[in-house]
Parts: sequence; C-alpha cells; structure tokens
Amino acid sequence: MGEISEALRRARSLERPPPVSPGRDPDRNESGEAELGDGAAARKAAEPPRPRVPRVPVESEEQPSIVSRPVVARADITREDEGSNVERISVLEPNSPAASSARQLAQQVKRRAVLRGMRSIVVTSPLSGDGKTTTSCNLAIASTGLDRSRSVALVELDLRRPSLARCLGLEVRQGIEDVLEGKARLDEAVIETNVPGLSILAAREGRLAPEQLLASENLRKLIQSLEERFSLLIIDTPPVLMVADALSVIDVADGCLLVARAGRSATASVRSAIEQLPAEKMLGCSLNFSRDSRPAGNYDAYPNAYVQDLSSEESE
Repeated sequence: MGEISEALRRARSLERPPPVSPGRDPDRNESGEAELGDGAAARKAAEPPRPRVPRVPVESEEQPSIVSRPVVARADITREDEGSNVERISVLEPNSPAASSARQLAQQVKRRAVLRGMRSIVVTSPLSGDGKTTTSCNLAIASTGLDRSRSVALVELDLRRPSLARCLGLEVRQGIEDVLEGKARLDEAVIETNVPGLSILAAREGRLAPEQLLASENLRKLIQSLEERFSLLIIDTPPVLMVADALSVIDVADGCLLVARAGRSATASVRSAIEQLPAEKMLGCSLNFSRDSRPAGNYDAYPNAYVQDLSSEESE
C-alpha cells in the first residue's frame, strides 16, 4: 500500500505546472524564449481573440486648406447701350468701314509684333482726345478674329481716368488696381466677354496718384502673368505728354503704338511724344481722322486708321 500511495503522489506532482515567477510570461522559459510545448499552444488556442482597435490618425497642426476657384466674371459687349458705341464698333457693325479699318490695323500690328517677338502692346497718344481708348478697344476686338487659337486681353492702365467699364458696359467688382495692391487675385479681376478669345482687365475706380502702383514690382509681375496666360495684351494708358504713367507701363511692356488724330494732334506734340517713347519698342503710329477716310454711318467718330512706320517716315 505504501508503494502505491508513493506512486500516486509522484504522478500528481508531475501533472502540476511549475510555479511562475512574478513578471514572467507563462509561455516563455526562464531565458525568455517562447515555449513550443503542447501546453503553451493549448493555452494560446483557448484564449479568446482580442478585438482589433482601429487606428485613429493623428491630426497634424497644419491642415490642408481648401482653395475654391472664384466665379468667373462674364460680360456681354455685343449689346448696344444708350449713347455712343464707337469703342466696340468692330463687333456691333462688323461690315462697316470703321470695323474694316480696325481689322486692317490689327493685321499690321500683329505682323510687326510677331516679327519682333512682342506680346504686350501699349497704346498711348500725345494728348487726350486723340482716340487711344477707342483704338485700344477695337484693336483688341479685331485681333481676336485674326486667329481663333489666340487669346487677347484688353488691359486698362489709365488709372487716373478709367473708361473701359463705361465704354463697354462692364460691371467691375475687382479692378486691376486691387490686383496691384494685393487685395484681389488675378482670376478674380479678369472678365471674360462673349467675344471668343477676348478678356478684359479694367479699373474699378480712378486714382489721383497711381505712380506708386505703376512703378512697383507688382506691375511687372502682373504683365508677366498675363503674358503667360494670353497670346496678346493690348494695354490702354494715359497720354504720354500729360503724365508719366505711360512711360512706367512701357518699361515693363514689349512694344508701343502711338495714336494721333489728323487735324487735331499738333506736329510738335507728335514729335515730342515720339522723342519720349523708346525707339526700340515703337511699332508705329495710328493716324485717326485721316483725309482719305470715309464716314462709318452713325459712327463717323472712328474713321479709317492706318499704322505709319515711324522708323522710315516722319509724321506730318
């Protein structure tokens, strides 16, 4: 009996698991290695599966901002308003002599500009009343019809007496002066018209002293941005003999077109204007109200015009 009791005692001692020291993994031996015995595997299989906790991304301090594109401003310049519509006769009466003259002017300007690699053309005049704004508008409109693949921007930099909004019936919410001051983005100020390929960047209100805006580095950056976006820039500026604004714009533009009025622009004024303008940027002179021009119906204020090459002929 004693031998049988001793055998049972030894068998029970062998079935008991060895004591586990504090801090020790029961599935690992004293050296820290994982136990591969059947006991460890059985215990692992008997354990319930642990629920998976989804990982929550840590929010960074700099969250990406959502930039929304501004609503594109659009304008219809093909409707007739009360008063003179001479500034857009090229689109209102495309078969008129004046519209034909504008297309001829656009052809000559394009030919000379392409030969000299010019994309931004300043339009100015010796004095006020010579028709530079009328020429700028019709030149821009006519230029879009020469090549449908080209885009044209009519840019108003006569910030003292802006008139494009009134002449073309535009509603200007963000003006070019706002872009130069950094108060608006370029996309917010550009107005797309219903004339294919023509966009307008006009002034919202006049400024008494725009010299700082026109002499700033922002003007150069603006012209560069527009040249990257459009094939041709037609830039309307103040008369060159009245203020220095036109010269500031010409410094950052490629070329210049001088507008004179036959019977009104004095020879001395035209010559003085030519002397102030850089000769290397001069495309020529557009002479309005020339003697061989014919009335254009109700729009006889804008008769035929032509470009006179100032490099080979002297203005009369």
